[in-house]
Parts: sequence; structure tokens; C-alpha cells
Amino acid sequence: MRQIVHLFVISIILSLSIVLKGSNDEDKGKQEDDGVFKPTSDWQPLRKDQAIPRGLHVRMNLQTGEREAKLLDLEEEDINRQRRMTEIIASEPPSPAPDYRPPEPDEPVKFDKSELKQALHKMEDDFTGESENVARVRKQFRSYSELKKELGEIKLNMKTDLEVLGQLIDDYRQTIDRRSGGAVDKKEHELEESLLSQMEYLVHQYDNAIDFVKRDGIKEIVFPSLNSTSWKVRYESTKLLGSAVQSNPKAQIAALEAGVIPVLLRVLALDSHVKVKSGGLFALSCLIRRFPVAQKQFLDRGGLTVIVKQFKSDTSGQLKIQLKAINLLRDIVEEMREAELDLRIAAEDAPDRAVVAERHRQQRQLNLWTRIVEEGWCQALTTLLSRHSEDLQVVEVLSDGMASVANECAPVFKSSEETIEQLAKVYDELVAGSTADYQWVRSNLQKLLTVSRRKEKDEL
Repeated sequence: MRQIVHLFVISIILSLSIVLKGSNDEDKGKQEDDGVFKPTSDWQPLRKDQAIPRGLHVRMNLQTGEREAKLLDLEEEDINRQRRMTEIIASEPPSPAPDYRPPEPDEPVKFDKSELKQALHKMEDDFTGESENVARVRKQFRSYSELKKELGEIKLNMKTDLEVLGQLIDDYRQTIDRRSGGAVDKKEHELEESLLSQMEYLVHQYDNAIDFVKRDGIKEIVFPSLNSTSWKVRYESTKLLGSAVQSNPKAQIAALEAGVIPVLLRVLALDSHVKVKSGGLFALSCLIRRFPVAQKQFLDRGGLTVIVKQFKSDTSGQLKIQLKAINLLRDIVEEMREAELDLRIAAEDAPDRAVVAERHRQQRQLNLWTRIVEEGWCQALTTLLSRHSEDLQVVEVLSDGMASVANECAPVFKSSEETIEQLAKVYDELVAGSTADYQWVRSNLQKLLTVSRRKEKDEL
């Protein structure tokens, strides 16, 4: 009886241990299952440090900041499979045949005559098998000899840019001759505009511009066109001249020798159409920028006085001319300061010391600071500021122009100090509350105020 009881107790203990082990195994399996990500075709979030099987599409969700994963789509699997195949093919060169033996470095390669004949026969057989494709290609396309024959029958006459430019110049000379014979109708004016526009397009190229001035295009094309009764012809001629001399020293010298500056100043002073005036200022700017000799002739012939007179009118078209003039004078001032700085930092034994010194000498001959004060440039700037102090685009250009001559024009700018202070406050708010770059305008206004107040203290 006692033995039966012992056996019963032992059986209960064994059964309990088996149950406990099974539950532990099940919990362990659940933990293992929870540790591995089970992908589906939909995006699922990944826990931190959670393991994922290979070959899944993983992304970062920018809205939640969590990583997500899903099974690859069929198209993505095909692309990945092709990429893996390509990588394998590209990275593993083909293995040589088992009976292949590379030749020794000094061993000559020999071929048997029968092997060569057999190879040639095989090539002919391969080519014969593609005869249908060859016939199809011949039907769709013509041979080189056929194309050459047909093009020869057309007798194409190709011309270079220089030849085209020469033809345009000759054609325009004929229009001038017809113009001198009497009245010119509207169609004739339209033809002149077209010819000038085509020449203007060509002279943008450096060599074409030089050829244009060598053919005496300035005197025989530009000057007669500026006397046309059509403002459009006059405007096109100013564009042609400006494009020809822009950044072209040889063309600039030729234009200066031809007497372009007094002609352009006459256009600015007397022409009745605002667009022609604007074109004349464009041509003048292209001619005298980075050209101190031309700048001196411009100033000596009263060019600054002519430009100051452009500030008397207050129309939208005239405003564009005024802003262009401010940019032109600012650039000339900057060239003057640049020449002074280059001479100051150039070493005595520098190879280009002589060039720098000559450029500085030419800039000093302009006597620019005295002319700016005496010929009314400072008053012209303050006049424009009083008219358009609420136009931020005008103020931006004006701040550059005024800051460039702040020291020279400080006594005149004193009368506009209150307006400049108000604008400085406006730009303080714009700089603080806007992402746009207004800092440089505020700096210009602060410079004007600083210089004006310093001059006032010096006088006291």
C-alpha cells in the first residue's frame, strides 16, 4: 500500500514538471516570436533594436519619427534580382576553359591555315543567316553615297557668321541709299529694324563685333540709323552699338575714335522718345565701363551734367533711366577706389606694378570727386530720394549710389537726414522680421547717417 502511495506521488510530481516545462517553452517561444519582426505587405512600425529578416523595404516615417518595414513589391524584387545578377556578372569574370593554356610572354601565337579557313567560313554562314535583317535595313535607310549624291543636287550654300554679317551690312547700306532718295514707308522701316536686330544678335560674339567695326559699321550703320525718323530704328541702333562694344576693348577703342560719345550724349539730351534715351544710356555704359580714357572724354564733354538733367523729369520711363544712371556712376566710383587700393597693396617689384600705376594715373585724371559735387550729382540723388522714399526698390538702388559718395556729398545729404533715419528704422524692422536680405540696405543707410553726423561734429 505504501508503495502505491509513493508511486502516485512521484507520478504527480513528474506531470507537474512536464506542465511547467511546457509553459516555459511556450513563453520562451512567444518571447522569441516577439523579438523577430513579422513582415506583411503593409507598412508596420519597428520597435527599437527589433531584428528584421533580410530583403524587406525599410523606411523612416517623417511624421511619426519611427522606422517602418514591409515586404518588397514584385517590381522591387525583380529590380533587386536584376541588380544582383548584374553585380555578379560584372564582378566575376568568366572562367577560362579547362584545356586553355595562356601563351608565354615570348611565345608567338600560331594559327593553322585550316583553322583560319574554317573560321572564315563560319563568319560567312553567320552573316548569311542575317540577310533578311540586312535587306530590311536597306529598304528603310539610304547609303552614304546615295545621300551625298542627293545633297549635291540640292547645291546647299552654307555661310559663316562673318559672311552673314557682311551681307546684312551690304543690305542695310542699300536701305540707307533708298532713304536718302526720298520718303520712307512703314515697310522700309520694318526692314531696317529687322536688319539692325539681326546684326545686334551677331555682334554679341567677340570676333563678329571686331569685324563690324572694321567694316566701318559704326559710321555707316549706327550713325545714319540714329538720324532715322522711326524711334524703333533709332532704338535698335543703340542696342547694336552697345552689344558691339560691351566687354570688347578693340571695339571700344574703335568706337571712341569714331566719336561715339558726343553722339550718344546728344541722344540722351535731345531725343524725344524715352526708350531711345534708355538705349543710348545702355550703349554709353557698355562703352565707358572699365575704360578710363572713355570716362574722361565722357566727363570732359559734360556727360555728368547731361545725366543730372535726366533727374528733372518724374515719369515711369524716366525713372528707369535714372536708376541706370545711378548704377553707372556707382560703378565708376568703385573703379576709382579699386585703382587706389590696387596701387596701395601692389609691391614695388611686382610685374604688373607699371600697369596698376598707369591705371591709377588715368583714374585720377578724371577729377571725379570735384565733378560730382560741382555738377549737381549729390542734389540729383536727394531729389530722387524725396520723390520715391516709399518705393523700396528705388531706395535699394539709391542707398548703393548714395553710400558710394557719402563722404563727398555729406553736406548735401544732411538735408535728407530725417528721411534716411525713417528709412533706417523701416529696414531695422525688415531685417528683424523677414528672411529676405535687407542687411546691406540697412548698412548703407547707417553709413550715410554715421558720415553725416561725423561731418557735423567736425564742423563744430
